Amino acid sequence: MVAVIRRSLSGLGPTSVLALMGVAVLAILSILAPWMLGTSANQMDMLAMGRGPSAQHWLGTDNLGRDILARTLVATRLSLVLALLATVMSVAIGVPFGIALASAPPLVRTGGARVIDAMLAFPGILLALVVTAIVGPSANGAVLAVGIANAPTFARLSLVLASSTMGQDYVQSARAIGIARRQLLLRHILPNVGDTLIIAIATNLGLSIVTIASLSFLGLGVTPPDYDWGGMLIEGVRAIYVTPLAAIAPAFGIAAAGMVA
Repeated sequence: MVAVIRRSLSGLGPTSVLALMGVAVLAILSILAPWMLGTSANQMDMLAMGRGPSAQHWLGTDNLGRDILARTLVATRLSLVLALLATVMSVAIGVPFGIALASAPPLVRTGGARVIDAMLAFPGILLALVVTAIVGPSANGAVLAVGIANAPTFARLSLVLASSTMGQDYVQSARAIGIARRQLLLRHILPNVGDTLIIAIATNLGLSIVTIASLSFLGLGVTPPDYDWGGMLIEGVRAIYVTPLAAIAPAFGIAAAGMVA
């Protein structure tokens, strides 16, 4: 897997380099912002409620007098962590299922493929809404919902990639000499589908950020007193005519993270 990542990094273009720089900035913010700005993000200034930008509050304050810039930066950690957990869950569910189907008997493979197609027929956000409606609104529920909703995408991609690799001569030779199925999958199949999977994982991470923020915006994700960009956005929209930056700042965070991730 290390060799796969190294090959992927060696062929990066200017756009990919900029995206990696953006990811690095988000990672640094997620580590440092809660430590440096956590107190000011939750501190209420009753004398400056709903104020515009000033020397003390660069993006102004929300309806409770909390610094909008500090809260937006602090929310980076929770927004990214939840999206990363959801992506890991999607990969952990979808990739093994798809690769296992590729080496299964034809009847099992066909049946499994039809199940994947049926799940892909529904939009991912719709599946996520169904799951959150069952488990209830919470950060854990949002991760579970998005992880399950995006798993069929990885299952289908893994099935297609692994099925094409299974027909290669070196794989057939390995099967002929009696290499165990598990070793065959780990040594010969997974490394040869890793390049495409890494790209899919990166794309899915950005999608997960937007989806989890959408669930929080609908009241089905992160709940107070915790907050992510989606939770901040719904609070800002309620007072958008008074303090528009309270909605614009988290919306910019969602858009920027979704583009670079």
